[in-house]
Amino acid sequence: MKDLARLVKTLKPKEIHLIRNIYKGQSKGSSKENMCLTLFNCILNNKVLNNKEAYTLICPQKHVSIISQVKKKLEYDILNIILVSSITDANELHNQSDFVCQKNLLLGRILIDRGLMEEAMQLLHSTSREAGKAELHDIKIHCDDILRSAYVDGDFEYTTEQFRESVDTSMESMSGYQHAKSLNYPFMYAKSFSDPFESIDIDLEKLTVNIKKSTSRKAVYWYNLAIIHYYFQKQDYEHARCCALYLLHKSLVTNDMSSAFEKSEFYLQLSRILTYLKEPNDAVQAAKKCIEYLPRGVPEISLPFQMLFRGYIRMSNLEKAMEVADRALKHENGHPDIRYNIWYLFKAGVFFSMKKYRESNQILIAHDQNFGDNMLQKTYYLMYELINIIELGDFYWFDYKFDSFRKRIQRLTNKETDRIRYLYDLLNLLKRYNFQNRNNIPGQADIPVITRHSASSVWDPLGFEVIDIEEWVLHKMQYAKLV
Repeated sequence: MKDLARLVKTLKPKEIHLIRNIYKGQSKGSSKENMCLTLFNCILNNKVLNNKEAYTLICPQKHVSIISQVKKKLEYDILNIILVSSITDANELHNQSDFVCQKNLLLGRILIDRGLMEEAMQLLHSTSREAGKAELHDIKIHCDDILRSAYVDGDFEYTTEQFRESVDTSMESMSGYQHAKSLNYPFMYAKSFSDPFESIDIDLEKLTVNIKKSTSRKAVYWYNLAIIHYYFQKQDYEHARCCALYLLHKSLVTNDMSSAFEKSEFYLQLSRILTYLKEPNDAVQAAKKCIEYLPRGVPEISLPFQMLFRGYIRMSNLEKAMEVADRALKHENGHPDIRYNIWYLFKAGVFFSMKKYRESNQILIAHDQNFGDNMLQKTYYLMYELINIIELGDFYWFDYKFDSFRKRIQRLTNKETDRIRYLYDLLNLLKRYNFQNRNNIPGQADIPVITRHSASSVWDPLGFEVIDIEEWVLHKMQYAKLV
């Protein structure tokens, strides 16, 4: 019943009106329509929470299977109304040409089934041309395939051959587009920027050749985005920014990024680049533009909102950062859900930056069980607990937690181990000198300097560390920051 209730809550007033009118017009001869209308009104008024309540309210004298049938019918009818409503509101859609072409393809097939061949072919011809302009290769293939079959039946051999060639060309274009897009998948669909991924083998020369050869605007866009990711892997953020700004200029001049998804993905990557270049104000603006182009319904725990949060943190605008974190967590229903894990870390980090160490620790303790087998996130949770404990002066409890932290490090296997081991050494040094700064330690003028384990032990502003814990430890001991 939960999914049906969520679906009903998305309905617009005119859609609610349409559904009620349909059921009222049909309910005279069918009790099932009456039950659908009753269930629909109950869900609207928040009177139905589960199947048992629905069964009691809707059909107490009927067989238990009836409620399942009523739910399925109601869901099916609601989806049909949403479709019809969206057709009339196509101008509100982000990908209007995609939606219109898919609608016309479906209508063309319906017209053929009704024997209206001439009308169907005319509609499919225009849809094929529009799909070709918008590079909707899959829709164009379907249209041309139906038209080819129609001309075969009419014995138009030359025209049939033209449509066969068109289908082959579209298949080749779609293959190139899918290949270009697939190069970006490891970077695009991570649950968090903090989740480490294996290095992707991107051949810069081959990408450049593919861009020159390609006749697909969309494929060229995704190949250029792959070049940005190539420079990300090389940590060459200046070159990444040059590529990003080139794409932006090109899109403004020629409208090469026509879809909202392309624009949002572009601004997301630009926000990442600007974060690494230590330009948080511009990173926030890029993140806002990304969110502006997002399709409706994208959850506020997604990567664009993470970038907005990180930008505010880098700007030291803690109130705004907390506001974003609270928006992301407002849908959390109390059940363990790994999608929210990093946001608990984020919120704890904001409290820490506000010097509200007890509140920071309460967030961590309350959600410690949400992680399952994700040892990396568990380790960062414990690290935040440790620095909160130091600030709170509970050094006895620190010893217990620090030993647990050491044991967890031994179980890590990924590349972020270097950073965590380095932080462990720094915290251990702080512990050895009783959490005092070097000027207050009698007879200890030369505290040993901890060296980095490798380049990967450098702080990553898009990692799990909301704040730079290394900087915090060194400030605590009044060291000059290690380079």
